[in-house]
Amino acid sequence: MWTVGAIIIRAIATLVVAYILKVPGLHFIGGLLLLWLTFKFISDESSHSEVKLSLYLDSML
Repeated sequence: MWTVGAIIIRAIATLVVAYILKVPGLHFIGGLLLLWLTFKFISDESSHSEVKLSLYLDSML
């Protein structure tokens, strides 16, 4: 019974996503969000390097 419900939900979700992707400009907005996230991860990398090194050294001990 649960399998049938899961299949129906996935089919409906697929149809909704296919409809949403037809919205003009949505790919552009998504691309801008991905660029923003990439920039955010690159700019924050230096502040986390000490934590990563500390965790790496702790795991070796």
